[in-house]
Amino acid sequence: MQVRHAKLQDRDEHLKNARYAYNIPASYEETLRERFEKHLDQYYCVVENDSVRASGRVIPFKQNIRGVLRSMGGIAMISSAPETRRQGYVRELMRFMLSDMNQRDMSFSTLYPFKDEFYARLGYVPMPPFHKLQLRVDLMIRWEIPEGYYLKKMSIVDGLEYAKIIHREAITGIHGTVVKSDERWEEYAMSKDPEYVFAFNSDGRPIAFMRYGIQHYGAFRDDDKNGRMDISQSGMFWSDRIGKNMLLNYIHNHADQVVTANIPIHSIDKDYWHWTQRFNIGGVKIQAYNVAMARIVNVERLLVGIPSDVEGDLTVQVKDSICKWNEDTFTFSCDGKKLDIDKTDDKASVEISIEGLTSLVFGTASLETITELKQITGDGANILNDWFSPITPWFTEDF
Repeated sequence: MQVRHAKLQDRDEHLKNARYAYNIPASYEETLRERFEKHLDQYYCVVENDSVRASGRVIPFKQNIRGVLRSMGGIAMISSAPETRRQGYVRELMRFMLSDMNQRDMSFSTLYPFKDEFYARLGYVPMPPFHKLQLRVDLMIRWEIPEGYYLKKMSIVDGLEYAKIIHREAITGIHGTVVKSDERWEEYAMSKDPEYVFAFNSDGRPIAFMRYGIQHYGAFRDDDKNGRMDISQSGMFWSDRIGKNMLLNYIHNHADQVVTANIPIHSIDKDYWHWTQRFNIGGVKIQAYNVAMARIVNVERLLVGIPSDVEGDLTVQVKDSICKWNEDTFTFSCDGKKLDIDKTDDKASVEISIEGLTSLVFGTASLETITELKQITGDGANILNDWFSPITPWFTEDF
């Protein structure tokens, strides 16, 4: 068995396994082929007897971690043929990709799991689930929009530069958000999603955009065949509230075409219950779905420079059975401005697993929670609550 970077000769077997694993329609095959060829350096595979047993991709991003941008590897398109599953190929592939991410100076990693327990054994922890709001379109609030503001429906290719502006302004400074590279934006523009709409202010500046699809029409058949609008979980952004209201009004404009809309609720959406006139009646549903997972790839690179105004220090032993370069004893310290971290020979007062540290730093679990999960032991750990207070990340990328 050999685990290595993919080569062009691996393309067809990778595509065959990926299509099968994700039930990808034939119409999407050319897009997959183009991505593999263009981003070949991001693909990895396990080869045995001259056959690809498993393959996957690491997409480079910049992610906001408590106010600073860190290099993040987004793991995608993990696949294997069904006859070769449960033989350790994907596990070895993941180990290789984590090691390579570390060599490429990546600090953090995220993924969408096919099986939570599998990735948990590799040190990944769950992020908060995504949420979507399902409501009757005819019961949505109509918002007042200033004169001169307007909406324009266009393809993502034509609106790509507008999307870049909106996305950058919407996510700047928000914990957990992911910055797209120009290369990633080009890939985003290859999307097969059918519809995009953009909102502009009276000066012609883009202030919001939405990616969506519509299925069926009206309410003439069974409920599951009623007209429905689905907005992508990572395809609704606005740089100000007027832009958001314009998108909501646009959804309402479809009241004579669709019955319901499924709208993503982001962690920063604090007042979504005002989007409808009738929250307690009329089929309003809030659904949690699609939990992503995350893990620290390199403890030292991630933590150095994280801002904090709480002075202090703590000697910590980090346990990481997968990424052995993290398994060491460190002094965490803060001068009242930012964190620092240094390896030390001193005896640690606290022992923490990579799962517990990831949850603390990413803000998805409190010190009390990781203590209950037995991911941390020792004395004097309370300062970690000050450095890493719980904060819900806004994870803005799908892959």
